[in-house]
Amino acid sequence: MDILFVFLLLGGLGIIVGIIWLIVNLIRKRNKKIPIIITVVSLVIAIGSSIGLDHVNEIDYNKPVNTALTISKLRGQGGEYENGTFDMDDTLYDAYIIDDNAAVIINSNDTVKGFYAYQASDSEVYEILETLGFPIDDYLTDFISDDESNTYTKTYDNYSIQLSEYPGAYGDHYENELSVMFND
Repeated sequence: MDILFVFLLLGGLGIIVGIIWLIVNLIRKRNKKIPIIITVVSLVIAIGSSIGLDHVNEIDYNKPVNTALTISKLRGQGGEYENGTFDMDDTLYDAYIIDDNAAVIINSNDTVKGFYAYQASDSEVYEILETLGFPIDDYLTDFISDDESNTYTKTYDNYSIQLSEYPGAYGDHYENELSVMFND
């Protein structure tokens, strides 16, 4: 990411230098090819690095640390997480524990098996999913609903998303449980 940012700055600087050089050469009636080439090349570099920076935030399933950092920041933990184990459905998994109620579950080959967040607000759930590349509509229209357990599930080719709602501690609001699991 840092190198893309450097290329973006260099591209922007090259555009500025190329345009100034072109203006000076137009005034002095000199060769205009070199500043035009510099401007065009710098523009291509700037656009390419800008596109690259847009894709940096996409989840990389080969790097669970990126997923843990992203969820930690979205949950207000400032990028903090620790190694540990996570109990899901009476099975212990290696995981990056973000806080008491969020974790990134890791496969044996150090890839992301899934992630989990509990006590998340609706907006936090949608933000986590969208940021990590799983945008869903607010009405969950394409999810399978289980009214008894207040659970919404959608299965894709290589992963499944499950959202559950539970009454809050004082009964005046609902808390959400989000889990995304990847198929082996």
